[in-house]
Amino acid sequence: MKKLLYSGIIILAALFAATSCSEHDKVIYDPANAVVPTIGTIEGTTLDVKGEDLVFTYNPADFGMSVPSSHSLYVSATEDFETSGSVTATFSDSTITVTQANLNTALLNIGAVENEAFTAYFRIYACMNNDKGTAISSTGLYSAIGSAVFTPYSATLLDVDVYDHVWVIGNYCGWAFDNASLQYLFDYNDTGTTYTGVIDFADQASSGWKITGTNAWDDSCNYGLDSSAETPASEAASITLISSGSSSDIKAYSKRFYHFSFNTNTLTLTKSWGADKLAVIGSFNSWDTSTAVEMSYNTQTCCFYADVTLEASAQIKVLTDDSWTLNWGANAAQGGDNLTVADAGNYRVYLNLNKNEFYVDASMYGQEEGSSDEETEVTKPSAWSLAGTQGGNSWDAAATDYDMTNTSDDIWVISNVTLTASDEFKIVADHAWSTSYGGPEANSTSTIDATNAYDVYKPTLGTAFATGGYNIQVGQAGTFNITFDYAAQTILIEAAE
Repeated sequence: MKKLLYSGIIILAALFAATSCSEHDKVIYDPANAVVPTIGTIEGTTLDVKGEDLVFTYNPADFGMSVPSSHSLYVSATEDFETSGSVTATFSDSTITVTQANLNTALLNIGAVENEAFTAYFRIYACMNNDKGTAISSTGLYSAIGSAVFTPYSATLLDVDVYDHVWVIGNYCGWAFDNASLQYLFDYNDTGTTYTGVIDFADQASSGWKITGTNAWDDSCNYGLDSSAETPASEAASITLISSGSSSDIKAYSKRFYHFSFNTNTLTLTKSWGADKLAVIGSFNSWDTSTAVEMSYNTQTCCFYADVTLEASAQIKVLTDDSWTLNWGANAAQGGDNLTVADAGNYRVYLNLNKNEFYVDASMYGQEEGSSDEETEVTKPSAWSLAGTQGGNSWDAAATDYDMTNTSDDIWVISNVTLTASDEFKIVADHAWSTSYGGPEANSTSTIDATNAYDVYKPTLGTAFATGGYNIQVGQAGTFNITFDYAAQTILIEAAE
């Protein structure tokens, strides 16, 4: 196929036609005739994790020709869309449907604060797709910008805090109800009977597991196999369990990840799918299954995630075990359309198969993945100083004679410290011994007490070294400058000029 440019008119030779089309069947796209999508009025609200879906009206883009196309919804903290992200949404002919949970996630990703009103700006991105379903970035169109005020709810709210659930306990979590890796199936639809979700067995599914209706061994809701019944087939599509303290462990499954559904009325356990690996694939790697980027799994947030670098108008999906047999696309639909990402950049890709969410977040690229549990804020020490034998200090951490100066960020410095050849010291936080740093190893012998051969760390002047627990002894008399990098956890000692 040929692509020719003439005065702004793009001629796509049989781009959307069969390969047998003749010359007069060429499709001509004139961007001057294209009509951008429009987005209707958006009503703001206080978001609720169980609230009804939000529905916005819109008019799709018109490319002036009958062609495959895709639409995506984006939200930003500013009208210039410098801080923006995609919103998992479902497009019909005239409406956009967004779950409140998906919008809440998107808003928090772009800087919204929990329980505070936030003005969000929205726009639609549309582009033509070629006959292989890949976006054509040169045809991209943006709608005008709409806005509304939303109040997001707390991101620290985990599914286990919101939805009724049953416990999946087994060898993978040491059969312990207080193990952090313990996972659950959730009643997302408030049925009172049907619990679903992804479980990461960490390759120990075949070692045995059970389901319980509480976080204890209660015979009335202790779900396992009937040992007197026929042994279930390997990778059985469904198994009927019994509720009894004498029920046997489930051992019919051997993959790492599974999506199960369990009905507490019929006691039927249903396997939706199983896989050993999920990976991101797309236009960024030419849809090559051998180089798809493997995803990790967060058992607390129930999200698969991976970092990828994407080109403009990139399209991505998630597949399993390097095969197209099982894959997910936009809206986490199994076998669904590609997810289109409008702007080039570095992204963390998220897939939540419990809630059918598939989205990207540029702000999390390269960051440590949290669990969404409310984390205790870490307060950095407000002072660092030397405690040791220098100047007759006598290891007094409370003294302030040798305080270091904070020169920038986590860099602390003290200059012109006079040391004898035998002096030893450490760097202590907030004039106390609760936190202190010395050298990384014992590479010399203390000369302070001739009757006790203490081990110390003797540094190379002018070379930074990693912190550790040993006393530091320069080993020569003189005046020295000492730099402590708290972030990097290194210490540098230099002779003062």
